Amino acid sequence: MFYPPIARVAKISGDVEITYRIDSAGQITDVNSVSDPEILRKAAVDQVKSWRFKSDGGVGQRAVVFHFKLTAPDLEDTSGNSTTHVLTTGGEVEVSSGAGSDVSREGCPLPPQRVPTNGQTPRDFVETGWPLLRVEASGKVWWNPPGEWDAPDWNKATKSEIPSQSARALIERFRTEAFWRLCTSYSRNVTETPTNFLRVSLGGLEKDVNVHGIEGLASFDDLFQAIHEATNSHQWRVGDPKTEQMGDMGADVWLPKPGRTKLMASAHFGKLEDVQTALDSGDSVNSHDESGWTPLMYAVGGYQTAKVVEFLLAKGADVQAAGLHGETVLMFAALRGDADQELIAAGARVNARTSRGATALMLLAQKAETDDLKVLLRAGADARMKDSEGLTAADYLMAASCGRSLVSTDTHPWMTVGYGSCNALNADEVLSTASLLRAEGVVATKHWTVAGDLEATP
Repeated sequence: MFYPPIARVAKISGDVEITYRIDSAGQITDVNSVSDPEILRKAAVDQVKSWRFKSDGGVGQRAVVFHFKLTAPDLEDTSGNSTTHVLTTGGEVEVSSGAGSDVSREGCPLPPQRVPTNGQTPRDFVETGWPLLRVEASGKVWWNPPGEWDAPDWNKATKSEIPSQSARALIERFRTEAFWRLCTSYSRNVTETPTNFLRVSLGGLEKDVNVHGIEGLASFDDLFQAIHEATNSHQWRVGDPKTEQMGDMGADVWLPKPGRTKLMASAHFGKLEDVQTALDSGDSVNSHDESGWTPLMYAVGGYQTAKVVEFLLAKGADVQAAGLHGETVLMFAALRGDADQELIAAGARVNARTSRGATALMLLAQKAETDDLKVLLRAGADARMKDSEGLTAADYLMAASCGRSLVSTDTHPWMTVGYGSCNALNADEVLSTASLLRAEGVVATKHWTVAGDLEATP
């Protein structure tokens, strides 16, 4: 494990007490923090969740104390970077690190540290990014629309509201010495745009923390999650989970979404160790979120690390599961331009349909991936199938070529607007795919243009 970088630079140390339970299989469950500086909590909790015990090692409730200590510079390497030493003795873990760092910092407060003591005012707030979001003590919530990253004009921002009691509780969580001891800016490259920031007004005092190019505010993950859960950030950025489109899976996947588990998020980012930890913590390999999407769908629809997909299949992931609108794991693979042969071998249904009649082959045609289309055809995919509007795989190909994908992907329509021809996809690949489909007796039923107009084919 590592000493949290921002905590180290801010010279924050202290003890973190964690309770957990070992079940009959030796798995860790019910991990909770009893007392701690908030900025050190995540490192300790994640460490406990990664532990493994023998199944005959005894069951029951346990506790462990992590002692985070900043020691002499002998724990720094020749470049001034700090190393971390971990010593485990019985129910205690000592995490020692040098106080040096290659992280530059600005705006650091001078001791004695001033933690707000005044009560909250209705205008107190917490503001986060990205996405830009502001919660006021009165309960008002403001955010910039998705895709707009400029400095916010809160007078023009979208507005919502949550109970003032919930808003005040969120802001009050920042009344800690650990937060108010942080500097204004941490960076490894001062020219970078902040990868994240927090701005808090509490009792009339205001504080900014900006982190550039390093994982720093991850120490406040619990606070970020609490803010976004209270404001329902995922829904107002992506929409109702029950109507969410396949292509939106990767949009703000780190934001809390009803039903989405840590296993799903870890699988999406291809982090095998985190996937194992989430399973060990009790997440189900076949659970589903409010869109009906499973951990295997998140793995295939995300960074698609082959080892994660293989691991989930070995753990019993259902390769035939379907989302609320009929989406299957093979469709998520196709949407990324891949006919995953491992999924097909595991029993994935090649001719399954979505609620609008789309098949994996149609979605794959959008990517003009001729070789992968051949894989699906050899596996028994029916190229002649049409969706509920009578459109063929060739229509899906031509629409995508014109920047008008029938099922949304990461290809944006504006990429081709203003050009004189449909050139969103490689021309040779489009011709090759169209030729393959034509050999299967499939042609487009519409004439597609960049402007998105449809004309019946003669």
